[in-house]
Amino acid sequence: MESGHGIPSFLRCMGQALDSIQHGTCAGLNSHELARIAAELKQDRYLHGADRDEFVRRAAYYWSEWNAIHPHLDGNGRSCREVLRTLALQADYKLSWSGLRKEGVSHASALSWSCGDTSAMERILGDRLVPMPTMDTKRFFRKLPGDFHQ
Repeated sequence: MESGHGIPSFLRCMGQALDSIQHGTCAGLNSHELARIAAELKQDRYLHGADRDEFVRRAAYYWSEWNAIHPHLDGNGRSCREVLRTLALQADYKLSWSGLRKEGVSHASALSWSCGDTSAMERILGDRLVPMPTMDTKRFFRKLPGDFHQ
């Protein structure tokens, strides 16, 4: 959960520039924080049933938390994007990462890491999240020729 100041509740190694952030060096964070975040996500029903705005807000929060506790600088983005993509699919959304600029993600990560501000992450997610077709729409597209059923 976030503190009253909008800063995630666990330690944030403040004052470091993005290129010098050393993920996982804050002793004792990873396993305990990962378990806490997993319990929160389970309580949030893995964002299933969340409306679009709530999904974007909560997904940005989880993205920020995972990014901060992931123990390696290399792989954070890929790991987080895949988990978010899977959560989106299970909540009947499609999350497309095409056209994502590394600089924008780096800026969003730096804001979330240094001061708990997930607004840039929310904008990134909001720009890329679209609802999946309903069952009726899926049935309609299956009847059309071509690759519309994918």
